[in-house]
Amino acid sequence: MKRGFTLIELLVVIAIIAILAAILFPVFAKAREKARQTKCLNNQRQIAMAAMMYAQENDEKLPTLSNFWNSIGVPSAVWVCPTKKTQSNGYVYNQTWSGASLGDIASPTCAVILGDGIGSGAVANIAYLPTDFELRHDQKLILAFADTHVQLTSRVPCAMDRNNMGTPPSTRGLAAFFSADAIAGATTGSAVATWNNTSPTSSGFTATAMTGTWPSNPMTNPTYSAGVLNGHAAVHFSGSSALILPAASSDATSAYPPTNNTLYVAFKASTTKTYGMLVQAWQTNSGAANQDRKFGFGLVTAGLFCANTNNAAFGYGDTINGPTVNDNRPHIAGTYVQQTCATAWGTPPQNHYAMCDTFSVTQQASFIFGGYNNLCPYVEIGNSEYGYSFVGDIGEVLMYNVMTTKTERDADEDYLSIKYGAPITY
Repeated sequence: MKRGFTLIELLVVIAIIAILAAILFPVFAKAREKARQTKCLNNQRQIAMAAMMYAQENDEKLPTLSNFWNSIGVPSAVWVCPTKKTQSNGYVYNQTWSGASLGDIASPTCAVILGDGIGSGAVANIAYLPTDFELRHDQKLILAFADTHVQLTSRVPCAMDRNNMGTPPSTRGLAAFFSADAIAGATTGSAVATWNNTSPTSSGFTATAMTGTWPSNPMTNPTYSAGVLNGHAAVHFSGSSALILPAASSDATSAYPPTNNTLYVAFKASTTKTYGMLVQAWQTNSGAANQDRKFGFGLVTAGLFCANTNNAAFGYGDTINGPTVNDNRPHIAGTYVQQTCATAWGTPPQNHYAMCDTFSVTQQASFIFGGYNNLCPYVEIGNSEYGYSFVGDIGEVLMYNVMTTKTERDADEDYLSIKYGAPITY
């Protein structure tokens, strides 16, 4: 007589099957999503290559917003994102490069042409805002770039009109906005005695050229240079010139409290000078052994970007080196600090960040502004002291009295990259 399974045996088998299913189903789901990502990568690469081919036959100009999808000659089946099959077109063309000449794209490897998204603007499937892109692949999205490479990333690009780059996209807490393009009446080689803050959200104050001798070098005015940063103007610093925001009228102290600050600079460093402070904030603490309390960033030996808290020169505090930037090309650098820079000298802040082009860190370093003993009475742009003087061009300085969010920082980095042709990382 045949013996059947007991109830316990059946329950054990069912339990084993359930455990295996719980283990394998997520694996299968990830495998399916990986296959969809591969298909999406291929779709966007085809579209990007078609757009570049169109440009080659159209006087090296990309399609405009109104005719992009009808002019690139890609079958409509390629427009369908496999993760978003309900949409006949699951991608958006970035308005930033609408009708752009290929020569206008200074950094093709970081110029986003299209990506995952739907778009809700006046023209369908066009990205007018960052929200027109969509994180649909496990909280990531796929982007195609002007060099036709495609990439899966969690960073959402900031779609913007490249012909309207007068002000940065992030204005919350924007205490100071120095743009060389806004210097009125200047011509190449003319002295820049003052540089006005033109922040749309903050009452203006002025950076003034340092005069006299400091500490042993005769100071000269920086000069104006037209069109040297991707067609935009810049203020040129010779190594014996600097602009300073003194605290006599509460300029620096009110704009930069001892906590939560963010700074960005668009610059081009000289190929013949390999060190110098781009921007720094400092105060003299009389009665202490270390007189100068400095927070800033600049360049060090071999032209490496450095975020640094130091005493006097680059000899004190934590330093992190980034890429070589003294290559006569535009670059952007940024840093933020949350909480006081130093409660005891040399103690780094708790939450901080620095970036320069493709280099970024989130580890303990040293940073800007903040304030020893809650004071930060001077902010210098283009430093000239102790031999650590910056030689090169600065096109724009953004100073925030808040620690901006990641979304705001991404938008500012995109804005500066597009405007000045500097590389960034996606």
